[in-house]
Amino acid sequence: MTVIRDYQDADEFFREVIERDRQGNRNLQNFRNFYNHSEGVSNVAYSRACMLSDRGRENDTNLVRISGLLHDIGKAVVTPESRKKDPDLIFDSIHGYEYLMGKGLSGIARTIFPSFSLKELMELCPDIFPEYAGGRTEPLEPVTWEQRLVVYGDARVSGRGDEVTFDQRMTDMRTRYASDSLLVKSLDMGGEQRMIVLCEEIDSLVQ
Repeated sequence: MTVIRDYQDADEFFREVIERDRQGNRNLQNFRNFYNHSEGVSNVAYSRACMLSDRGRENDTNLVRISGLLHDIGKAVVTPESRKKDPDLIFDSIHGYEYLMGKGLSGIARTIFPSFSLKELMELCPDIFPEYAGGRTEPLEPVTWEQRLVVYGDARVSGRGDEVTFDQRMTDMRTRYASDSLLVKSLDMGGEQRMIVLCEEIDSLVQ
C-alpha cells in the first residue's frame, strides 16, 4: 500500500508515475505541460481551500492540495487495453480513481473522481464504464468541498499551468478539442454551466 502524507510525498509519487509513462506507454504528449497544469491546479485549489477555511468553511486543505496535483494521474497510468475503449482519455478521472484505489489511496481517489463534466460524459457514453454509469459507485458530480475545490482548480488553470479566468479556460479547451468531440459535447450538454455555478460560488465565498 502506498502512503502519501503530504505534498512532498505526492510530488515524488507523481514524478515517478510520469517517468514510468515516459519510459513505457507514453500516453502523455507533453510531460512538462502535464506536470505544470497539475501543479497549477494544486496551487489554485489549495489557495482557495485555505481561504474557505479561514472563512469558516472547513475542508481538508492537505487533501485538496495533494488531490489537485494528482487529479489527472489517470492520463499517465491508463493501460493500452483501457486506452482502446477510451482513446482520447476523456475518462481520465476514472482511470486515476481505479489506479489510486489499487494503491490504497481511497481518499485521494474519491476526491479526483467527479471531474469537470464526467456526469455528462457518462450520459453520452454509458456503455464504456457501465459500472460507474448513473453514479452507482461514486457521485458523478463534486459534492464535498475537497472535490469541488479540485474541480474549481481544474477550471481555472490552463493546459500549460497558468491561472486563467474560467472563460479563458473554456476557450482553451474548445480550441484544443473538435466541436463534435465528446468532451465539447459534454460541456454543451450542461457541464460548462455547472462549472460556472461552482466557480461563481467559490469566488463569492473567498472574496
